[in-house]
Amino acid sequence: MKMREADCGLSTRGLCQADRLEEYFRNRIDRLVPNARVNTWKIISSPMYRCLLTSKSISSSFDNKEVSVLPFLFESHGCYRYENDVCIAERGYTKNEIETLFPHFKCSDDMSEGWFHLPTRETHTEYLHRAERVVDWMWNLLLNRKEDDDTEGIILVSHGNLMNAIITSLIVGQAPILCTKGLVTHYNTGISHLKLFVEKNHPQQRFTTVQYLNRVNHLLPDTALLTGNDPFKDHWVQEFLVPAAESLET
Repeated sequence: MKMREADCGLSTRGLCQADRLEEYFRNRIDRLVPNARVNTWKIISSPMYRCLLTSKSISSSFDNKEVSVLPFLFESHGCYRYENDVCIAERGYTKNEIETLFPHFKCSDDMSEGWFHLPTRETHTEYLHRAERVVDWMWNLLLNRKEDDDTEGIILVSHGNLMNAIITSLIVGQAPILCTKGLVTHYNTGISHLKLFVEKNHPQQRFTTVQYLNRVNHLLPDTALLTGNDPFKDHWVQEFLVPAAESLET
């Protein structure tokens, strides 16, 4: 019988990783992104509970900066559990529940009934198409930025599978469903820094630079906190290579 919690929180080790992340952002952010006006950054989070807890730690390091919660940033497959080997989808936390648990968080208005609305777990193809919409949303944030908006950066708190699809798509310049020849993996709470450039008069002229990937300075030297980055044991290979190949054949 399969046992799975639909929207789990953080383990004891995960809470320790989040604490280390908070300390690092609070005291050493200048080493992470030199010359950045971090007070202008925005924090945007997945609605999944483990990401909300991690975002809370990051928010605390910025004196409880507001966190925007967007429903489409959840991890691949979504919010589901098994009961007697039957897959059962769950709605996830609602806007009211999240904003009550996390007073400095602001949820999208379309989360009044939760954030997951599929009848069963998300398929791999559905996940890749959603990742494409996330990438488009990121470019549109830049394209639609107003002249008086002084935001210099966004801290996007999401998940390993989704971040792989986003980053590979941005680097290769193709839709995520076509990016099947490599993986960008992350340790839990690993940090990557990308810069996006676009010409507003020619919006298809887009360019991405990778400053660094998967930094874990905040966890070292405690190697016991390095989790979630084994391509096979953590099911990265199984998750992406075989299903991606199947999705292209259908």
